[in-house]
Amino acid sequence: MEASLAADENDRDAANTTIPEVLGCARAYEVTGDSRWMDIVKAYWRCAVTERGFLATGGQTAGEVWMPKMKMKARLGDKNQEHCTVYNMMRLAEFLFRHTGDPGYAQYREYNLYNGVMAQTYYQDYGLNGNPNEHPRTGLLTYFLPMKAGLRKEWSSETNSFFCCHGTMVQANASLNRGIYYRDRDDVYICQYFDSEMITEIHGAEFRIVQVRDQMNGNALTSSDTSGHQAINEAAAIHENMPPYRKYDFIVRTSAQPEAALHFRIPEWIMSDAVFHVNGALHGKSSDSSRFYPIRRVWRDGDRVSVTLPIGIRFVPLPDDERTGAFRYGPEVLAGLCDAERILYVESDDIAAEIEMENEREWGSWRYFFKTANQDPAISLRRIRDIGYEPYQVYFKVIKRT
Repeated sequence: MEASLAADENDRDAANTTIPEVLGCARAYEVTGDSRWMDIVKAYWRCAVTERGFLATGGQTAGEVWMPKMKMKARLGDKNQEHCTVYNMMRLAEFLFRHTGDPGYAQYREYNLYNGVMAQTYYQDYGLNGNPNEHPRTGLLTYFLPMKAGLRKEWSSETNSFFCCHGTMVQANASLNRGIYYRDRDDVYICQYFDSEMITEIHGAEFRIVQVRDQMNGNALTSSDTSGHQAINEAAAIHENMPPYRKYDFIVRTSAQPEAALHFRIPEWIMSDAVFHVNGALHGKSSDSSRFYPIRRVWRDGDRVSVTLPIGIRFVPLPDDERTGAFRYGPEVLAGLCDAERILYVESDDIAAEIEMENEREWGSWRYFFKTANQDPAISLRRIRDIGYEPYQVYFKVIKRT
């Protein structure tokens, strides 16, 4: 099919010249219902994602063109992961999710949201870059996300640059609330885990879900009861270190008592079973990321569903080199602060064990600092969305010590 051809000519066509065409096919399907348009979209996705694979971040391009299928090692360079491609492929994944219900498309969106949109159009400085006046504390946009060791994000200026990704930057950041919740009749699907609120109607009555992440850090500002009374509060005493799981509470607000089902996406990055409680009582567990976890009941105002997602560090190898890979903490890619390429020498086959947390708490807030355990000198790592102006390394060659 034409879609297959366009997605496979990785050295001739800019990826983002074809994605909008396929998005047009997606819209044509929604308007006409003609199945041939859906066939084109699915063929394109198969060629662009399923058969090609993608980087740990979710990206798949180098110099605005597709990487070869399952051959990415030779394409790690200074112009990976064009922002336009990231955003428009997220749009295509959203369309396919709505029409298939496959949670894999929502997982693809999650990887690209954290490691693409947030890493390329948003930057929050931890204050570790020396003089705070040396660089802006927020970045505007970086066209590409380099994957070659020792390179930096090249941030555009506010007034002296304007290229295609500025348009998708505006769209991406104006649509951050999309893709969190979906509704199909009396079924609500929770696809992403963010502090948020959904309001709809079920059986004619308002039905509201308030999603709140429980930080489990004692307090948003301090780890004590008050600034004047330095007694450690209960939550801070329980969680002396950052818990190895994320916890999200979903509070139902409704004036009626509708019967409906909430379906929760189970991320593929969890380290063990996701656990679900309803009003404090265990409802069930699952690690099956290929399907949603359903909770159907007659809902009452104040009902609470608590979702616990075990989180940890995984080593994610390249599709064409199992000894070269990146590290993810949950859905978020970690980048080493390196001004030149580093090779990791490990003691065991458990490569992820080489990365450990450090400096994890500041008063009442958890911080996401990591380092290598056995390298000399040690390598500090940050979530790639926290990297501002430092040179960094995403992919590491790993050699086992003998």
